[in-house]
Amino acid sequence: MEEGNRRAGICMLIRILFASEIFQTHRSIPCGVTPGLLTTRIMGAGTQMAAIREVMTKELVTIEPASSVAAAVTVMGMHGVGAVLVIEEGRVEGIFTERDLVRALSSDIGAASQAVAQWMTRNPVTVGPEASVEEALEIMLNGHFRHLPVMEGERLVGVVSIRDLSRATLRE
Repeated sequence: MEEGNRRAGICMLIRILFASEIFQTHRSIPCGVTPGLLTTRIMGAGTQMAAIREVMTKELVTIEPASSVAAAVTVMGMHGVGAVLVIEEGRVEGIFTERDLVRALSSDIGAASQAVAQWMTRNPVTVGPEASVEEALEIMLNGHFRHLPVMEGERLVGVVSIRDLSRATLRE
């Protein structure tokens, strides 16, 4: 990726972070730095970023396609996550996220009792464990989503969120 595109992607991440619940909830910026210093720190980071394997979540939160939207949301709440992977017979069939929930309930108030398969995002974009944080961030920003299943061949090995990437970027 060209340096200008890399910087633009990182700037977009910073905008997402400042609009996110992290900053709205805590009312402060991690590491005790000002937004200007944070921008400088991130954009001044070296070009060698961590691999997804180093930052992904390995403890998977999953649900079956026949489970209800209400069950999926309950599982998400219990685990404190914004998405669940929808698995059938060991295969990733989709991902159900907070955005899918909003879409479901805004379309049909009775969606809570419907199968999650009806509302999930099918065939989600995935990333390999050796991809860089920068590559995953670019995929997320271009695709307008916040979670990526991590696949090693046909095997699901983790999930990475925009929050995981934000933390990794801040550490570098």
